[in-house]
Amino acid sequence: MEFVHPIRDNEQVHEIERRLYERRGDSDKAWRQYMLFELGIYTGLRISDLARLRVEDVRGREVLTMREQKTGKKTDLPLSRKIQRIARQELKNLPGERYIFLSPHKSKPTKKHPERRAGLEQPIGRKTAYNYVNDISREIGIDFQIGCHTLRKTFGYHFYKKTGKIGLLTIWFNHSSEQVTKRYIGIDLDELAGYAKNFEI
Repeated sequence: MEFVHPIRDNEQVHEIERRLYERRGDSDKAWRQYMLFELGIYTGLRISDLARLRVEDVRGREVLTMREQKTGKKTDLPLSRKIQRIARQELKNLPGERYIFLSPHKSKPTKKHPERRAGLEQPIGRKTAYNYVNDISREIGIDFQIGCHTLRKTFGYHFYKKTGKIGLLTIWFNHSSEQVTKRYIGIDLDELAGYAKNFEI
């Protein structure tokens, strides 16, 4: 697996948010892309957990309660006021049991995916999520390695930069140590670069 980076630049994050917000009404895909980015950078969830979110998990809630797919651990994550506001606006007319990131292929079985059946709802897959993140990142000129973990790492990076609370972030991510968390969000690389820049023997 290639190492992917958080989006460290606040202006790039805000520019992506602005563009996705403005075009969210253009198509179902544009709306899903907008929602994925916002929920990703403000909850820090893995793509596998984001994709499985249903409307009722987020709408009208201050805390998101779920069982992580990777670890099997039950977790309670406070939802920011911004996400609560977005949920009120964007999810108000959707059925509670519906996946937020509903796959457009829910009723199109193919040779490759015979499990698809008419009327069977499925969330988007990892490849689709990757394309959503990759497309908008390249559009604004991001040239470093990005991927599905970019949203999670972006949340972690900015949470740490604003609060300095690496211990809280370690709990949030269910990591084994603070050092693992710092390495994951790229803080150790930032610190190393800072020291190396002026290092002389």
